[in-house]
Amino acid sequence: MSSVLFVASFVFDEMGEVSAQCVATTDCASLGYTEASCPNGGIKCPFGNTYICLSGSCAESGFTYDCAGIGYIEGIGQSCHGKYTSCSCSSGYEWKSGKCEKVNTPSNGTLGTCTGYAKNCSIGDILNSDGTCSSDKVSGKTPIGIVVYISPDGCGQAIALDNVYKSVSSSQVRSCNFEGGSSISDRVCQIFKDYYFSANKNHDEALNDFDSCGNTQKLNEINNKIDASGHQGYYPDGYFSIARAASQYAPSNAQNTKGKWCLPAAGIGREIYKNYEKFNNIIKKVNGQLFYKSPSFYFSSTLGKKIKNEDTAPAIGNPSSNIYHWGWLHDAGVLYPLGYFRYDDYYLGLDRSILIRPVIEF
Repeated sequence: MSSVLFVASFVFDEMGEVSAQCVATTDCASLGYTEASCPNGGIKCPFGNTYICLSGSCAESGFTYDCAGIGYIEGIGQSCHGKYTSCSCSSGYEWKSGKCEKVNTPSNGTLGTCTGYAKNCSIGDILNSDGTCSSDKVSGKTPIGIVVYISPDGCGQAIALDNVYKSVSSSQVRSCNFEGGSSISDRVCQIFKDYYFSANKNHDEALNDFDSCGNTQKLNEINNKIDASGHQGYYPDGYFSIARAASQYAPSNAQNTKGKWCLPAAGIGREIYKNYEKFNNIIKKVNGQLFYKSPSFYFSSTLGKKIKNEDTAPAIGNPSSNIYHWGWLHDAGVLYPLGYFRYDDYYLGLDRSILIRPVIEF
């Protein structure tokens, strides 16, 4: 282990006050490099030809790698008789198990799960049914989505080429205040309660929520519990019917992907909103359905915290439980890149169809 000795010198300024100046010494002996040679190996002084000897051999002290060959750049840190404790690797290689190994990048993604393949893709690429990405249509391949998000570790999400409509009846248009009670709605809300309070997010947190499939899975688990309780069709704010519709979606030309699609998280919705014109241009190439602008909005799988009227929005009314949406609301043509929505505050008791746009991981 090398060290540097700092020598403090004191200087009197014009006012007669003392100030200290630190100067790093380059004297090898002062730094502990006192040996002319080391039979078992040692670390050479960076400023001269003397050494600090090791108690054992270089290898016993961890200096075992020469850092030479394909995939290697150089050794890291001090060397001991030309050996290092670790090495830096070339692009496409990683330091693993004591050597620079070639990064094993799959030739295509696995639809419905992350393999790291998406690091080979770009936002706006076409995702094909064989799990590959392409910048344009490729003869013999079947487009099923547009890449809208790639995580730092190479996990991708692609948006469906179809708008999916889900009919929500007034029996589903009910919110939860979690204050107890004996009605069917109150009993259903108790099933939902624990997940809601563990998963809801404020606006800034929602912007950073990209866990589309994790959210969808949880919502569907609650959905199944509601069904098992004998209250099928009574879903707080329709959240669960939306999640179920997303997971049951599959393109007509890729039915084997059914069960692998998810309701986008709010962070994904925000990314789509910011780039929707770019995505629409690509969707035209593959004969998909364009994103609807005004008047429309799409639902996410991210739950919002309980908010009050005086809270900063975008929000509508005074919801007790709510879900984030993205897109364009009806009122005054105002754009809401991310906001809250609760059915019975905006469409009180109305039967209607709503829009969702599923995503698939790869």
